[in-house]
Amino acid sequence: MSNVLDRLTNEELKHNTAKIDVQIQAEGIKELEEFSKGTFNFTSLIPIPQPLLMTCGPLVDLALFAYFVEDKKRNENSNTDNSSEQNSLAQSLTEDELIFLDSLLIKDYRELDKRYKEHLEKYNNDATRLVDLGEQYFNNCMHYKCLAHHSWCQNYWGTPLNAINVKVLNDEVSFSTVNGKPLPILKALSIRYPHMRFKCRILTDDGNYDYIFENGEVIKEN
Repeated sequence: MSNVLDRLTNEELKHNTAKIDVQIQAEGIKELEEFSKGTFNFTSLIPIPQPLLMTCGPLVDLALFAYFVEDKKRNENSNTDNSSEQNSLAQSLTEDELIFLDSLLIKDYRELDKRYKEHLEKYNNDATRLVDLGEQYFNNCMHYKCLAHHSWCQNYWGTPLNAINVKVLNDEVSFSTVNGKPLPILKALSIRYPHMRFKCRILTDDGNYDYIFENGEVIKEN
C-alpha cells in the first residue's frame, strides 16, 4: 500500500525527493489549450479522483488515529471505565486497527496520543472534523489503495507533484516535478493531440532521457 508520499507536504516533497526537469518540443505547442495561459496542470490530462483531493502531510496520521479512537461502534460497546484510555488513547485501538496503522508505518503512538489530547484540549473535546477526515482517509485507502492524492499521482502521473516552474515558448514547454518521470502525462498529451510529435527530454540526477511521443506511442527512446 502506497502511503508515505501522502504524509509529506508539497514543500517536503520539493526538498526531500529528487528533482526532475522536463522539456517538451513540438511545433506550435504554445497554442495548445494546456499551455495557452503559460501554465501546465497535469489534471487537465489525467484528473485526480475527487475524494483524494485532501490535505497531505502529518495531519494524515493524526486524523486516522482520531478516527479509530473515536470509532462509534467501539465507543458504544465500551464499558464505563475509561481509565486506560485516559492514560493512553492508543490502548483503545483494536488489533485490526493497530495492524492497519502499522501497515502505514505509523508506530509512534505516544506522539499521537499527545497530539490528539492537545487537539481535544484546543477544540473543547470536539474532534468531529478530525474524525471525519480520518474516516475519509480510511475510505480512500480501502477504495483507491491511497490515503490522498500524492501517492495516487505517483502511480498514475509518474510523479506525486504537479508541474512547477513552467515556461512556455512557441515551440517548447519546460517544467519541473519530483520523484519520477511523468511519462503517463506525456503519453496522455500525445493521445490528445495524435497529429503532433512531441520530443521530450527528461533530466534527472541519474542522467538525461530522450523520448519521442506520437499518438500515445513512444516511437523513439534514448
